[in-house]
Amino acid sequence: MTTRKSIADRFWSKVHKTDTCWLWTAAIDKRGYGRFRADEKVEFAHRVSFLLAHGHYPEHQALHACDVPLCVNPAHIYDGTQKENIQDSIRRNRNPQLIPRTHCPAGHELTPENVYNYRGRNGWSMRSCRKCIAAHQRRAY
Repeated sequence: MTTRKSIADRFWSKVHKTDTCWLWTAAIDKRGYGRFRADEKVEFAHRVSFLLAHGHYPEHQALHACDVPLCVNPAHIYDGTQKENIQDSIRRNRNPQLIPRTHCPAGHELTPENVYNYRGRNGWSMRSCRKCIAAHQRRAY
């Protein structure tokens, strides 16, 4: 007769502990986060680490204090909202799409005088560099 290993035993057997981060060594998704099958559902490994440490999944999201996607050290994982996660990613320069641009791709400074604000076809607020628009129009005509 074989006995099924507990979720905790299965989980922690896939972790390499260092002095700081505890690194996930099993399945990894395309964004670099660990994945683990718990109770017939595949979860993020850092969420399962939170569950094992606190007895419940986080109320919102399991966020990393250390910025290491493979880290499952319970001391580095905390419960936070998506807004907190986005603000944290901006503060740590992890999400270039969310960091306000100061220059256009051609290198022109994006000052209020040099920015054309408009609504795109999809209704989203857009902005373009006036100097680049002028250069494009000169080439087109």
